[in-house]
Parts: sequence; C-alpha cells; structure tokens
Amino acid sequence: MSGQGGRLSREELKKKKAIDDARKSGQLPPEVDSDGNLINPHIPEFMSKVPFYLREQQDTDETTTLRHQKVSKDKHQGLGEDDGWYKRGKDVFVKESSRAKKRKKKAKGGCKNCGALTHDAKNCMERPRKRGAVWTGKDIASDEIKQKKLELSFDASRDRWNGYDPDEHLKKTVSLHKKVEIEKKKKLMEEKKKKKQDGEDSSDESDSDDVLGIKQKESQLKASVRNREDVAKYLLNLDPDSAYYDPKTRSMRANPNPDVDPSQAVFAGDNFLRVSGDTVDMAASQLFAWEESKRGSGDAHLQANPTAVMLAHKNFKTAQEKIKAEKKKTLDEKYGKQEVPDKKLLPSATMVEEQYVEYTADGRIKNPGSALKSGTHVPKYAEDVLEGNHTRVWGSYFDRNNMQFGYACCYQTVRNSYCTGASGRIAKMESVVVNATEQPREMLESGKGMTPPSQTTVDPKEKEMEEYNRSKIRPGDPMAKP
Repeated sequence: MSGQGGRLSREELKKKKAIDDARKSGQLPPEVDSDGNLINPHIPEFMSKVPFYLREQQDTDETTTLRHQKVSKDKHQGLGEDDGWYKRGKDVFVKESSRAKKRKKKAKGGCKNCGALTHDAKNCMERPRKRGAVWTGKDIASDEIKQKKLELSFDASRDRWNGYDPDEHLKKTVSLHKKVEIEKKKKLMEEKKKKKQDGEDSSDESDSDDVLGIKQKESQLKASVRNREDVAKYLLNLDPDSAYYDPKTRSMRANPNPDVDPSQAVFAGDNFLRVSGDTVDMAASQLFAWEESKRGSGDAHLQANPTAVMLAHKNFKTAQEKIKAEKKKTLDEKYGKQEVPDKKLLPSATMVEEQYVEYTADGRIKNPGSALKSGTHVPKYAEDVLEGNHTRVWGSYFDRNNMQFGYACCYQTVRNSYCTGASGRIAKMESVVVNATEQPREMLESGKGMTPPSQTTVDPKEKEMEEYNRSKIRPGDPMAKP
C-alpha cells in the first residue's frame, strides 16, 4: 500500500527496486512508454519522469517517457507568426474599412451611437451624437480590432523576443542605408558642379566610379611590420654594451645613441614616449601625494582618490605661484625693476663655435696665434653688451695714467660702477689736470725722476754690490777671520 501524500511504502519501494535491478541485469524486458518506445533501464529517474510543467493530459506522476526530452516539432503559438500574435502599433479605431463602406445602413446588433458592430452604445468611446447612426445612417464607424486570446506554451510565454519581426528591422536598416547613399551622391554631384563653375577639371573617371560605388577602396589594415627602408632599432648602434633590444617584444627601452642630440636622433628609445603627454603631470601628482603623506597633512592617495589629489596639487601650485608673485612684487618695490635685455640682442653671449681654444685663469687665450690663423678671434669680454645704466660698452675708454680700461660715457674704470655721464667725465679730466701739476713737485722733492716703470732697470750697480759684499757676514769662511 502507498503511504500518505502519494508516497510508496517500504514494501513497494523494495519491489520497485527489485524490478529495476532485474531490468538492468536483463532478467526482465525494459519498460515501454505510451508511444511504444523502449526505455533504457539505466536512465535515471529524474530524466525519465515528466516534470509537472511539461505534463500533458495523459501524463501522471508515474508516467515514464522520454518525449519531453526531445525537441517538440509543434509550433509554439506566438513565436513571431503574423496571424498568431498581437497586432501592435495600430489604433483601436482604424480607417474606414471595406466592410464599413459597404455597410451604409445600421446593422442589427450594432452600436446605436456610431454604428459599429463590435460594441454597444453603453461601451461606445466616441462622442455622443445628437442623432445616432441608427437613425441617420451616416458616418458609420468601422469595427474595432479585437485581439485574439493566445494560448501560449511555457516557453512562448517566457520568451523575451516573442512577437519580434526581424524582417522589419532589416527593412529599416536597408532604407536608412539607401537614404545615406542618395545623400552621398547628391553631395558629390554638388561638389563636381561647384568645381566645374570654378574652372577646375572635373572629368575624372574615378569620380564617376565612386558615384556608381564600384571604386576599389584602399585597405584599412595597417601593416604591423616596419618599413623596409628604415633602419632597425638593433642596427642603430652595433656596440654590444649599448641599449638592450628584446626580440620577443621588439622593444628597446633605452636610447641606443645617448651622445646624439635628441632633436637630431632618429630613435631615442621606447621610454621616450613615456615622458610625453600627461605622464609628467601624473608623476608630479604622485610625488605630491607622497610628500603630503610624509608631512602627515592628509590621507592623499593618487590611486584611491585621484580627483582629490589632483585638486589639492592644483591648489598647491596656485598658492606657490601666488607667493612667488608677491615676493617678486616686494623686491621690485624695494630695489626697483630693471628690464632684462633680450637674448636675441646677445648673439655673442650664446654663440656656439666649433673652434677649440684654451683660456688662462683670467680669461685670456693661451695661444692667440692659432685663433688668429684660423680666422676667428674670441674676445675676452662679450661685445656690444651695455652693463648697468652705461651708454657705452666696457673697454671703450682707456686711462693712460692708471693703465686701466673703462667706460667712455663717464670715464669710470670700475666695471660695476654707476654711470655719472658728462659730470663724471668733467670730474675725471679735472682730477687728471691736478695730478699732472702735483706729480713733478713730489718727484723733485723725493729726488726721483719721472721715468716710467717700463723704462726703469732693476740691475744693481758695482758700488752697490761692493757694499753688499762687505756688509755680508760669512761665519764659515776661514779668510774672513782677522
């Protein structure tokens, strides 16, 4: 006997298990389903039992079949068939149908207000007429579209694309592309017409081919290999100790020719691209975040909160520039503002020459003859450079009395001096006149002549040497003893 709730008793379970074992061992024939098909006894029960949502009228809890495991050949209602799905996108009241045209009089069982046969006057949605179609027989409304009630299967009721018509999408796509092609041809014809009006030659066969759409397009694929006319990376420098080339990734990160000017180098290494774009700003933001973490001013982390770090770095740079501007303004107010000469006016200061010249500690040329032979003369000081507020260059004046160079605008012999202009020249000339009158008197009193230092001799006389020898003591000389 079966237990409560349709369950089998212990004896029935033992009997069923014995039958299954006998069928598996071949002692009993296999089970046959309702369609007359043999069922393999080794198929598990959860596959041979029909689930409740796939059962048909003749199926029960004990029905054993494999019919539900096969694909059903029956068409599921509502899978895109024209007659088996709701008519979407159409109004309830459509245009006057052919039936309404033929039916010019009130039909039996129709609406007294509009004359339609699909509803009565109580459910009519039209404006109430003063005299209905029952009495006038005019403006009889067309019948409403009644959506049929579909009996969907389990899969059809849960199908997301149920009722979708792919042909409709294809029609829209094709019509859109046709419109685009028409606009392209129209635009091309306008351009050709404009060129013809401007006098340009528009009788090119390629244009007509392009209009017809038969012009062969160039391949959009880019070759992943290098141009054979270019020199490979690993051949730029054949020194084995130069930059390493990785053949697997085809990369050379270091610069193979570091001694070459980067602006003239053909290839500066793959890492050269890493310092372009926003890479430098990113590195500066990362450095700012690390410094802020060291100071303990906040939890600045570029990866965790990049927006906050970027804003903080921007505010920091703004404040730093503001402090520099205020400091510069204070210095300008205190010491004055002096214009810096343009670098374009100083060609000699920034001039680069390939002539090799050696200089002494004071800036003079060691071997001036070689420089003169080569046709180049390198001056000690920068030429045509006005210093301070002077109007003439340094070295434009030479003081013969003191044997010094100076400025011709003020006769100053101190290079870092302030220009005094015409008053300085007058004072210098007066001082020269005073010194010229006082110098002979001092020389006469001291007994010294006015011989210049270049003409004086430093060799001792015989009388001076004799006096020196007599006065010199020689303790080790035996002849010097009395």
